[in-house]
Amino acid sequence: MAEKRPLTGDADGELVAIKKQLSATRHGAGLKVPLPEPSEAATLRIGIVRTCWHEELIELLVSKSINQMVSRGVKRENIVQAVVPGSYELPYITKRMLESEDVDVVICVGILLKGGTIHMEVIADAVTNQLMGLQMTHNIPVIFGVLTVMAIEQAVERAESELPHSWGDSALTMAMHKRKLRTVGDA
Repeated sequence: MAEKRPLTGDADGELVAIKKQLSATRHGAGLKVPLPEPSEAATLRIGIVRTCWHEELIELLVSKSINQMVSRGVKRENIVQAVVPGSYELPYITKRMLESEDVDVVICVGILLKGGTIHMEVIADAVTNQLMGLQMTHNIPVIFGVLTVMAIEQAVERAESELPHSWGDSALTMAMHKRKLRTVGDA
């Protein structure tokens, strides 16, 4: 009889490859996107819609995103923020911001934490679909900064990582594209 091998473990080639990729890719680290010149960044108007749940982590995520954009030339006075109770409310206020604040891009920031039911999955699906629809309808980019995590420790790890910086850089890139599509090879 042939010896039975476990389906997963150190001998599982796929699992080993996933672990290598995870250790090599830290949340948001190494993202290289085309960025505006500081003079162009200074003219961008950025919207941020953020939730109230897990306030200390949300504050860290938002402040790191803002600091990244400011370091690239965005003026603090050109960043407008709105606060909503939870992630389910993000699409409504994002829509209001897109329609009333003359923004070039909106970053939505929230944390959805898995509980004992499928509540997180239902909210995540609804919010994701609505935010995608808003950017397509309004022709203004929306950056998805909603963490969907199994444990609060995962949210802490992401908040302390480079991930919020990547949201800031992504917002600048997409705002630039909104104003004028940049293609590869453009000067």
